[in-house]
Amino acid sequence: MDIPSPAAPWPAPTRYVLAVLLLLTTIAVLLFLKPVYSTIGLGFIFAFLFYGPVQWIGKRVGGRYALGAVLFYLLVVAVLGALAWGGIDLLSARGQQLAQLLQVGAENIQDWRSGLPQRLAESLAQIAVWLAGNLIRVVVGAAGIIGQVVIALFFSFLLLVNLYQARGSLKDWFSGQLESEIRQILKELDKIWLGYLTAQVIYGVVLAAASWVQFTLLGVPYPFIMALITGLVSLIPTIGGLLSSFIVAIPCVVLGSTVFTEMSPATFAILVTLINILVTQISYNFLALPIVGKYVRLPVAVVFVGVLAGVALGSIMLAFLAVPILSTLTIIGGYLLSKVAQKEIPVTPAESETDLPGFFSQLLADKS
Repeated sequence: MDIPSPAAPWPAPTRYVLAVLLLLTTIAVLLFLKPVYSTIGLGFIFAFLFYGPVQWIGKRVGGRYALGAVLFYLLVVAVLGALAWGGIDLLSARGQQLAQLLQVGAENIQDWRSGLPQRLAESLAQIAVWLAGNLIRVVVGAAGIIGQVVIALFFSFLLLVNLYQARGSLKDWFSGQLESEIRQILKELDKIWLGYLTAQVIYGVVLAAASWVQFTLLGVPYPFIMALITGLVSLIPTIGGLLSSFIVAIPCVVLGSTVFTEMSPATFAILVTLINILVTQISYNFLALPIVGKYVRLPVAVVFVGVLAGVALGSIMLAFLAVPILSTLTIIGGYLLSKVAQKEIPVTPAESETDLPGFFSQLLADKS
């Protein structure tokens, strides 16, 4: 039986042309996917955060990872369904009460406007109309946001299952010292992304809890809901704190304070807005940024510039993920630069085989 001879290597010009075509194809695919960047980014965040619990459940059900993923996502859907049902009941129960409060709030606005100069009153009225219009757009777009979250959850489920099926797929591409170096890079990416997302979750929870205490003491209407919105919206780098402050100001200017009832709604709204801006901006720039910089192993100044770049590009999701993406590029770029400079790369000893692989490092893990 004749043994086929190995294929002849392609000439250098052919390989260079194919490399350029591959690069152009990648750029074309990225441009094609631009309309769904936010959904893909949100799905990736869900997949990364859910990877640990899914892996833990899969190990507890006899190593059946797919079954663990199904059980975990069924639990997530049940929790979200319960929250949605409770929210609908709450809105139905409080709808009439809210309408009455809004009517009273409109009368209050008319009263304090009458005591102001005409030009100032007109400016405040325009601001109120602008805020109300944006609030309506937010409410109208809520269905779209819910749909995007549902699609992102489904995409994250598919991503987790597909990545598990691709476990160890990079072993055929790398071996020896190179395999150890790539494994170390993947582990570094696991630590950076997990640290960044964990820091963001902790920051959002702590800020929401502090905001709830602040809003309760000041008498902000619906303090729990406003605190939850503050914790979520403030995760948007740089502008999140400002946006949340203006959102909280809407019920304040309409309904006034439940504690300082003698204070005019306008004065109360301004007071709450200023306090909220100070709290969110100081906590983000002087607490969150240094912690995030430590997790992603970047100087605070670089983290701040990365955040500004994401905001400048006009994408909330890109602004949120700009820092870990920048850190990822730094790690990969540093590795490639070390290879170009022929600098020896220290490799840490391999961890125990019983340790569960991370989200990225599973691509070089042993198949189970």
